[in-house]
Amino acid sequence: MKLLRFSILFFAFASLIVGCKKKDSTPANYFSFSGKTYEVSNAYMSDEIFPSVSDTARKMHVYQFIFINIAGKDTTELLLAAADTALNTLGGNYPAVDVNSKFVRGIFPDAGLIQSRIILSDNMMYSVGAQGSLDVNQSGSNYTVKINSISAGLYSVTNAGIHYDEIGKINGTYTGGIQLVIIHFSSGRRNGFPNSYID
Repeated sequence: MKLLRFSILFFAFASLIVGCKKKDSTPANYFSFSGKTYEVSNAYMSDEIFPSVSDTARKMHVYQFIFINIAGKDTTELLLAAADTALNTLGGNYPAVDVNSKFVRGIFPDAGLIQSRIILSDNMMYSVGAQGSLDVNQSGSNYTVKINSISAGLYSVTNAGIHYDEIGKINGTYTGGIQLVIIHFSSGRRNGFPNSYID
């Protein structure tokens, strides 16, 4: 009877340890997509400042986050661009928006210089769709970023307009320092690209 009780206690204790290990298996800083979790190896952000369209309009700031996972020779990247046409500061909730709607605030759609997409190690790229959101809080050079079920998939152009097929959802969290680069874009182009300089 004592042996039976000892066995029960042993397996209960072992299950508790295994359960704790499972809980700790998710990295503190990560993003996930289609059932796979990627630990953030490096984090960067650029404050991309675009010129105003008129003398009275303010310059537009687009905050481009780049989260990188490096696992051996494989690299997976998550790029999310947050912007608000009425504010020059970063912070709060940024919802994913439809590419067909007028942009005011949110995760800027994947387009050209501004990128909101996930790039897998096999070079497959999926653009952000109109579901989910991004939460950002900043304290000095430290950031807390929460990725809330952001849709990612493929866009195609049909006779009916732009069609979107979701492939999966992106979730994740990041807390810590982020290297910041400020990029100023000016009017005019050079070699087919907008003029720019880095602070």
